[in-house]
Amino acid sequence: PAIYENPGRQDLTADVNFTDLQNWSQPWVREQKLTGFGEFLQGSSDSGGLADPHGAGGAFLVLDQRR
Repeated sequence: PAIYENPGRQDLTADVNFTDLQNWSQPWVREQKLTGFGEFLQGSSDSGGLADPHGAGGAFLVLDQRR
């Protein structure tokens, strides 16, 4: 519960092994796509600069899975 005490004022990022996550979840998903955060946000009308490839858009990955 302590990690929710300072929203917006602390780092909650973590390293994720996307290869393992994709392999472990494969029996339950029919489609998986690993993309950069900026690409994931494309088409969003208000990304607030988060799609910048020199900032968060290029620093983070998104695993989109569909059942």
